[in-house]
Parts: sequence; structure tokens; C-alpha cells
Amino acid sequence: MEPTKDGLYKFDEMNFYVLESMDDLVRVIDSNKNIIYANRSMLKKMKFDPVGKPCKCKDRNTTELIFKEGFFPLCLVEREKNNYTTIFREITIGNKIYSVKSSPIIKENKEVVGSVEVFRDITEESKAKFKILKANKKMREDITFAKNIQSKSLPAKEGYVGVDFDYIYIPSEQLSGDFFDIIEIDDNRIGFYIADVAGHGVTASILTMFIRQSMRNLNERGKLIKPSMILAKLRDIFSDLNLEDNEYFTLLYGLYNRKTKVLTYANGGSTTRPLHIRKDKVEFLNSKGLPISGIFAGIKYEDYEIKLKSGDVVLLYTDGIIEFKSLNGEQYGENRLIESVRGNEADFIDKIMESFGSFVKNATVSDDIALLSMEVK
Repeated sequence: MEPTKDGLYKFDEMNFYVLESMDDLVRVIDSNKNIIYANRSMLKKMKFDPVGKPCKCKDRNTTELIFKEGFFPLCLVEREKNNYTTIFREITIGNKIYSVKSSPIIKENKEVVGSVEVFRDITEESKAKFKILKANKKMREDITFAKNIQSKSLPAKEGYVGVDFDYIYIPSEQLSGDFFDIIEIDDNRIGFYIADVAGHGVTASILTMFIRQSMRNLNERGKLIKPSMILAKLRDIFSDLNLEDNEYFTLLYGLYNRKTKVLTYANGGSTTRPLHIRKDKVEFLNSKGLPISGIFAGIKYEDYEIKLKSGDVVLLYTDGIIEFKSLNGEQYGENRLIESVRGNEADFIDKIMESFGSFVKNATVSDDIALLSMEVK
């Protein structure tokens, strides 16, 4: 193979050596369906030299084109003179899987005079793909199982003395990082909270179960009366897990005394403000506090109190609803939340979701949404 004056090799020779050096199996078929070329890799796979043999056999059982691992495939496609289509197939030969690409050979006058067929061994890729699909199937099954556990862990809406609860729970993915619970402490006191775990998916859902069990255990002991003390102890238990600093959650916890009708609450980093709904007004209850995280070890939480009346409603919610943005970038926000319940006397969560649904339209909800309301009887 001699170089030309400009230092480049003749194209025909270079093309030949490129084909000869390829690991893929390559054959060239003329317009009469005869094999006129097979590269070195293909010859190694054949029991004989196929060049000059017809690619299309009338009898599939003939021994004209025998592959070492089984029958070699016939021409991938019947090409008419002006068939310019490149054809792709995936075929199995013996115990090997090949991806086959058949491209037309086109002369300057646009006449199709044959085809080039390239066989690439994708056996290992196919096996890996199968393993991935199998693993994904198992993961989907595990997620579905975890989702069922998470859903069944939600509290009952009915059966509480002196109060009525309602809620809605919409995970953005199959598993949610938002969670809430209602805890009967004694004849007079009932606790309820809403939590928002950083992130979504399996990790976040596991943390919601950790929160649920820890909050129930802390309230069963009967010694930690104030919500601020509950949050501080919860923070200490969470810190003992020695997780990364980016693993944290926020939690807003309320403790209602049915005898005195006083609600005491503490904020563990929630950016949403509880909404107090009364017949003559709707207002946010301000509070502050840092998230439940190991990096805030030793900090104290503050208790807030409000005297409630019969008919009053306290709404807790996560930021998924107020921070949602429409297709034009407009945020749902706190004002729409207030307006959705103003002037109503019942079914507040239904009214909120009706307003939210109208606002969402065709946009995708990318964050979890959870709302929990308590109405004083």
C-alpha cells in the first residue's frame, strides 16, 4: 500500500485494511445476492470461505453458509435497485447475539448495486441489559412494597375525641419524603405533626418510618410533655445515626389539650407556617426553629401557644404546594392557600386541592404534597 504525493493512502486500499482490522464481522453482497467480500473476522467464524457463494439460499438447511456456531443468516434484506434504506436487526447465531446493520451500496448515478452487512457481537451487552432489567424489576417491586407500607402507616382520619382530622397525601414519586401522624397520648392530649425529609425515594421513605416510630416512642414515655422537648430529643436520636450532613428533615409538631383547648406547638425547621382558620379570619401562626439535623446538636426549640375555639381549624402542610410553579413560572404561594379557604366553613382540604388543581393545569408536580388539618369540635 503506497502513499500518494500528499502522504495519504489510496482510499480503496485503506478501506480494505480498515475492514480487515475490524472485530465486527463484515460481508459485502452484490446485486445478484452473491457474497463478494468477507473480512478476516468473518472468515474466522466460517467453516469455509463464503466469497463467491450465494447469500440467499432456497433451502435453509443447505450447508453452503455454515457458521461455526450455527447457520449463518441469509441476506438481511431483499434490496430493489433504488432501496436506500439502512436496515437494523438483532439476531441469535448459536449462543451469540449479534446486532446487524445492512447498508446499501450506492453508485454515483444513485443505483443500488449491493449491500454491506456488519455483524457486531453484543452477547455480553445483552446479558448486562437483561441483568439491569431484572434488577430494575426487583427495585420496582421493592418500591411498590415500601409504598404500600408507607401508605398503610398513615393515621386514621376518624375516631378522635374532641377533634376531627383530615388530610391529603400526594407523593411526587412512588415514595414520598413527606409524612404526618396523629398520636393519642392520654385522655386529654393528642399530638400531631407533619414532616418533610430532604430528598425523595427509598432513603426518604425509610426516614419517614424512623420519624414515625421515634415520635410514637417519645410520646409513650409520658415524660417529655412539651413539643420543644420532643423535638430536641428527636434531634438527639437522629444524630446518633451518624448520617451525612445532607440527611435531615423538618418537622412541625402540635400538642392539643382537649380539656383546655390550648394548642402548643414547636417548629423543627419547617418553612411553612401553620394556618389558623376561624369563621371571622384566616391567619398564619408564626414560629421558628432549625431543622432536625446532627449539625444542630445542643440547640433549643421554642414552644408557642394558641387558645382555640370550637369550629377552629389548624392546617399543617409541606412546602410542595405553596412552592409549586405553573408553566409560566408563577408560584402557587401562601396567598392562594389563604384565599382557597376564606369564607368556607368545611371541607377545607378539598377546597385547597380544588384551587390547586385549577392552578396546576398541565404542569408536572415535582415535589411531594401533604396537608393535615385538625378541627376543634
